[in-house]
Amino acid sequence: MATQPTKSGDSAWQGKEQRQAIRLIVDWAASVSAAPFDTKVVHVTDCTIWGCRIETDLAIAIGTFVNISIPQFTEVCGWVAWSSPEAMGIDFSHPLRSRVLDYLMERNDSSEACSDRD
Repeated sequence: MATQPTKSGDSAWQGKEQRQAIRLIVDWAASVSAAPFDTKVVHVTDCTIWGCRIETDLAIAIGTFVNISIPQFTEVCGWVAWSSPEAMGIDFSHPLRSRVLDYLMERNDSSEACSDRD
């Protein structure tokens, strides 16, 4: 049986890991907006300096430019990198600033410490 040739390098469409930064588990309510729809409430479940995962049932096309607002934290924008019926991945247009990353890590450490006591 013949096999199909594959491209060199791993691509997201091949289902291989593409993250280049530490992924922090978060639990944030946020809102997302884009030109094709009104602002919608979503849930951010993980974040890196390069992007985030959003749980939502919105059907947004890959490549759509979106604005994300996390109340009392930050606003970021980027493109939909992948989408499924229950979530989507966002590639930020600019990496998060170092002080934002420090804040994320501090909150992540605090939540892990609380979890350890339960």
